[in-house]
Amino acid sequence: MRPHLVLATTAVLLLSGCGADGTAPAGGGTAATPSTAAAQEEPVRIRLTIGHQEATGTLHDNPAARDLVSLLPLTVPMSDLLGREKPGPLPRALAGDVEPVFTYRIGQIAYWPPGRDLFVVYDGDGLQAPGPGLVPLGTVDSGLDVVAAAGADFDMTIAVLD
Repeated sequence: MRPHLVLATTAVLLLSGCGADGTAPAGGGTAATPSTAAAQEEPVRIRLTIGHQEATGTLHDNPAARDLVSLLPLTVPMSDLLGREKPGPLPRALAGDVEPVFTYRIGQIAYWPPGRDLFVVYDGDGLQAPGPGLVPLGTVDSGLDVVAAAGADFDMTIAVLD
């Protein structure tokens, strides 16, 4: 066999999770990759508290959502914008490169980078979001009506759900 064919064959076997002799690694199965390990992490569930009422949500597994978790628990002064969302400024910008989305979805928890605002969408499903787009952070799973009915000015505490 030619040397370059031996190297190419060995590379293919190693990348497919096999040893140079074509057998599976010790313990069976294939070698774990970092993306596989990350996909197996439990989702982060959060509690949104407004007064004595609560909503719950689930954060996405992305860098910006993980950075938000590093700030929790956190109380954010919220307001109402255009009868469709409740925004509030975070104490600092969220880090992490995340592909933006350009459509509002009811129940969406997102981040607006130009204003450092976290917001919850409660109406206007499918409306187009302006550039630079929205950074998706998660979704409200229950209690969206609590957020929607909170009024124009209120405090919302966000904490990891125990």
